[in-house]
Amino acid sequence: MMPLGRPIVLAGMPAAGKSAVGRALARRIGGTHRDTDQIIEDLDGRRVTQIFADDGETAFRSLESRVLSEALSATVVSLGGGVPTQERNRDLLSERAWVVWLTVSASTARPRLAGDTSRPLLAEGFDTWQQLLDEREELYRQISDAVVSVDGKTVGRIVSEIVDAARAAGVLERVD
Repeated sequence: MMPLGRPIVLAGMPAAGKSAVGRALARRIGGTHRDTDQIIEDLDGRRVTQIFADDGETAFRSLESRVLSEALSATVVSLGGGVPTQERNRDLLSERAWVVWLTVSASTARPRLAGDTSRPLLAEGFDTWQQLLDEREELYRQISDAVVSVDGKTVGRIVSEIVDAARAAGVLERVD
């Protein structure tokens, strides 16, 4: 398979599996994968949690915006969950990417996040996850070209659904 122009971008809440699905999707279509959180950590030399603790959310969101354009040079991009909260990011994604919103229910997300200390906005507990979803849901809807639920599915099944949707939208072509 070969991507046609725009990268496939995975958006969604923490615990949707954006990074794992992104890596698997890139392997499946023979492309490259970038993760905005990983780019930030590589550039800054600190973990996301440390950036939040030292500099705050506003500074972190600024870093996200700065790395987004670079990330879009990859075939597949996994976004940090808060990337769509910035209008300039939504505009850039609308112009340059084909966005898949990976939805995840609270019942699936809760066990995935249990004991996870790497997500600074969720440090106060799972109720924060639901509050963030309530705040972000419309933003995810605005930027999404396709929606795939991850509930009860393997990474391979999710990747297959994304590939099928991308083919139907003319974002991927088959090369045999």
